[in-house]
Amino acid sequence: CPVVFYLHGHDEHVSTLVAVGGEAAQDEAWEKAKGAGFMRYAHQEDCGKTLGSVLVFPQLLEGESWVADGESIVENFLVPTLDAGFKGESGRFFDPERVSIMGYSEGAEGAIHAAKLHPEIFSLAVAAAPTTPTASLSSLSLYGRSRLEPQAGHRLRLFIASFGDHDKLGSSKSGLDHLIEDLDNAAVTKYTPLHVRVYLGAGHVHWDEMFNKWPGLHQVVWEGNYENLHKLFGTPSDE
Repeated sequence: CPVVFYLHGHDEHVSTLVAVGGEAAQDEAWEKAKGAGFMRYAHQEDCGKTLGSVLVFPQLLEGESWVADGESIVENFLVPTLDAGFKGESGRFFDPERVSIMGYSEGAEGAIHAAKLHPEIFSLAVAAAPTTPTASLSSLSLYGRSRLEPQAGHRLRLFIASFGDHDKLGSSKSGLDHLIEDLDNAAVTKYTPLHVRVYLGAGHVHWDEMFNKWPGLHQVVWEGNYENLHKLFGTPSDE
């Protein structure tokens, strides 16, 4: 089955690890997670029964950041989770050809890290509202390591980014310019198509438009119909 890593935004950080804080920390984690769109319908049993996909929702502690610590978290948590955490007695229960990494706001920066670092692992990357405040662009270094050539088994088939043209955290143009420069420097755009959506009249919060009102993305990510990528986005077909 397909597996989806979803990286949360600034408001979903937790204060205490569940392993340390016990039930109170678990309650806090769940309350914060419910604020994220992917968890909004977790109580609807029919959704889980029909989709058949696995959601991994890592939550960062307060003081941690998908921007500053993203590379370390990808290497020391996300990748080991795939390598070891999903191996059952009969091997992997997920399809390594259908592993997506998605992030919203701050989490979008983490998804960018993952796409640059491991195009041989992630099949699809989505960065929703990766808007850096305009005043910070000049001082923000382009992070991540450059991959001038794809690794064996290159799997990253599409990178999707979305912006709201009324985002008060920074202009969509500045955010897109920075994103393209970053992906170009890491050679992501050399081997992977980039699909960009700009939602007119929307601000930083355009989660609903991106994830709830885009049937094609839902079919690919949650239902695992990766063969639809070619039809929906014009990416190279598997044939």
